[in-house]
Amino acid sequence: DAWFRFRDQVLQIKDVKLIVIDPLSSFVYANINADPHAAAFVDTLMAELAAETGACVMVCHHMNKGMSRDDIWTLEESRDWVRGTGAINDGVRWLYTIWPVPANEAKKIAKRLDLPWANNLIFWGGVAKSNTAADREKKLFVRDLKTGLLVDRTNSLSGTGFLTNELEDMLISAVA
Repeated sequence: DAWFRFRDQVLQIKDVKLIVIDPLSSFVYANINADPHAAAFVDTLMAELAAETGACVMVCHHMNKGMSRDDIWTLEESRDWVRGTGAINDGVRWLYTIWPVPANEAKKIAKRLDLPWANNLIFWGGVAKSNTAADREKKLFVRDLKTGLLVDRTNSLSGTGFLTNELEDMLISAVA
């Protein structure tokens, strides 16, 4: 009932272009973390809302906090770390993931960028799923300490050899 009341209110807005639901858990009273049918149902409701309004519906959801994210190195791996059942990812048309760079790597990046070290400063992110053409390159984001916004600094490291060194470090770690 609460969903349909929300939907009806949104439908009354003229020329709505963007609907942001943040976080998803505040709009869902079903176990989308364990029940794939519940997650698929929620994804369907969001798709219907987009179709009815003509707006882009953006849903913000959390990464799994119960496990170490130090093991996420690729966008493909990040998709598996989205909290809940895999049906959440399957039912969306586009998935963008953002996760913190492990502290030891983040400190190296901060030094390369001549930034003072701080927790929650440096993140990886990118398109982990898309039903159409998309930029599938992993991006480097640095938090602006004044605004809190994440700023794409991927190009700041190009040509420095750092990204190549990162891949080499990952390979050495994996072999070890």
